[in-house]
Amino acid sequence: MKEYNYLKLLNKLGECKQGDEHKCLQAVYRQLKDLTEDQIKNDRSSWSKLRVYYALYVDSTKLEHILVKEKKKKDELYVQKMKYSLLSFEECYRGLQTYLENELKGVTV
Repeated sequence: MKEYNYLKLLNKLGECKQGDEHKCLQAVYRQLKDLTEDQIKNDRSSWSKLRVYYALYVDSTKLEHILVKEKKKKDELYVQKMKYSLLSFEECYRGLQTYLENELKGVTV
């Protein structure tokens, strides 16, 4: 797994934010601060708050529902999921980097 300096990135974002977004970033930081690389790779629930933060503040299109085909025993079913639940850690990290860069430039997306 590529090395991510996500805690430093979250701290920098936290310096730019206030109110509810700042509180949400603090919750994300607390969830991620003690995780190992293996936990991030193998347990998506261990970084669920990062995905929620990403959808709420970085890319609201990830709040949309989609149908996903899942195989349950012999049957294939379509299950409704929110796009943010399918985000990869790398996708979140890259998106946060871009979000911070835009924030520092004063760009509103």
